[in-house]
Amino acid sequence: MKVLLLGCGFVGKSLAQNLQQQGHAVTGWVRSADSANELQALHLDAFCGDFTEDKSWDLLPKDFDLAIHIASSGRGDAAVYEKIYQQGMQRLSEKLPQARLIFVSSTSVYGQTDGTLVDENSATDPRSITSQVLLKAEQIALKRGGVVVRPSGIYGPQRSFLFQKFMEGTAVIEGTGKRWVNQIHRDDVAGGISWIVNQPDLSGIFNLSDQRPSNHLEIYQWLALRTGKSIPPYAEENHQRKRGWTHKRISSQKLQKLGWRLTFPSFEEGYGSFLPPKQP
Repeated sequence: MKVLLLGCGFVGKSLAQNLQQQGHAVTGWVRSADSANELQALHLDAFCGDFTEDKSWDLLPKDFDLAIHIASSGRGDAAVYEKIYQQGMQRLSEKLPQARLIFVSSTSVYGQTDGTLVDENSATDPRSITSQVLLKAEQIALKRGGVVVRPSGIYGPQRSFLFQKFMEGTAVIEGTGKRWVNQIHRDDVAGGISWIVNQPDLSGIFNLSDQRPSNHLEIYQWLALRTGKSIPPYAEENHQRKRGWTHKRISSQKLQKLGWRLTFPSFEEGYGSFLPPKQP
């Protein structure tokens, strides 16, 4: 299968390698020559250009069987989100009308704040503008009979917000520390999308999250025990996040019931994979 990855960063690069190992012909669309060189060093095809501009699309081959939008916003604001995600998906749908579409969204589209268990049938009513933009981009893929993937907070080697803050000594426990945190290891995001790619008749919405939502206090207590560092101090809750303040437990049972399996079922296995071995 000929696959286009629109964006090939932290998750996309791992996904590209997975798909290549499975025998697919993968092209990663990147914005810089340095990123293209990184892909080529991994023996992956690279297309360099700005996918927010039509002139780049005019140079792109059109014979892809599958297109996956997995680009990053680069921590941009609502205007950047609209350009990257909503307009990006619209261009993808128009320029590659024959390709199966997969859009990598986010569980931030669920706006629940009451700690409830959330699945793909739960209401999506996000308060943040950026998450509202993601919902609009999702609809473009769904109208084409494509797949929408909603990962929770992605972490992995050299990239984990909670873990890095703890190790740097800058972490705080907000409020009581009991607000639910939903996470998934980068390799499980790449693995989940790879699994979906190989189910050609699959369509609809799928959450990607580990099997055990946790809270800040639990995570930091575990890290303190593993590393010998102190538990972070308490602080007031921050409700001013770009993607909004939520309190929910994400279920990914829908995809697991179809056969997908996690490599890191909880944060203990995931964080443990890049922590030094525990000393006796």
